[in-house]
Amino acid sequence: MGAPSVVTMIAAGDAPPGTPPDFGAIFDAAQAQAQARLAALVPGADHITRTRSGHNIHLLQPQLVVDAVNDVVAAVRDGSTRPEGSGGP
Repeated sequence: MGAPSVVTMIAAGDAPPGTPPDFGAIFDAAQAQAQARLAALVPGADHITRTRSGHNIHLLQPQLVVDAVNDVVAAVRDGSTRPEGSGGP
């Protein structure tokens, strides 16, 4: 079994000495920025971020996932570059 991740240690209150108290917020902001830059590289991408769910979006918001997949399938079938009604988060 490997060592626990820093995120797990912070959540458990067992962060390594010297870990800034705002590490989680800094990490989340950096990850959001990186994901936005990645999505911007894909023409016509719809980067959905306001999901009111965590990592397991498919379990917590299944209809949102189904709707997003259906939008992409419909856009491909229509020859569109963007799903109908898309426009961001």
